[in-house]
Amino acid sequence: MDVVHEGAKGAERRRWSVLGVILTLLVCVWMVGCPATTQSVLRPEEKVDAEGLRREATIIDSYVAQLDIAASDIESKVARRKKIIDTIGVLGVAVTTGSPSAAAGVAGLIIIGSLFVGGGAVLDKRRTNKLLAAKKSGVK
Repeated sequence: MDVVHEGAKGAERRRWSVLGVILTLLVCVWMVGCPATTQSVLRPEEKVDAEGLRREATIIDSYVAQLDIAASDIESKVARRKKIIDTIGVLGVAVTTGSPSAAAGVAGLIIIGSLFVGGGAVLDKRRTNKLLAAKKSGVK
């Protein structure tokens, strides 16, 4: 007896059952072999599975943490600038109203600024004189 021939006859008699088994096997292979995917958050042109989505969530969480740190840094710098501007405003009001301690503070700031600017000008002049002297003597 021919086994293939007998199998074909049996499949013909039970064609719908055989089709049911084949469809069941195909659905099982599809469920196991093809993981569910969705559009990537970081790269919208790509599809990712559940593991890829978890990796992206970890990356996004680290970005959020970095953004929180950067935002707090900016807030502290803005607060520092505001404090400086408020202090200058208070000193300006105190000087115009005649408060001696505020006037001394502003005068001290002016003196310190003058020393730095004047010292820089002196050093620039010395450097210019050296360059001119070297140019006259022909040395670079």
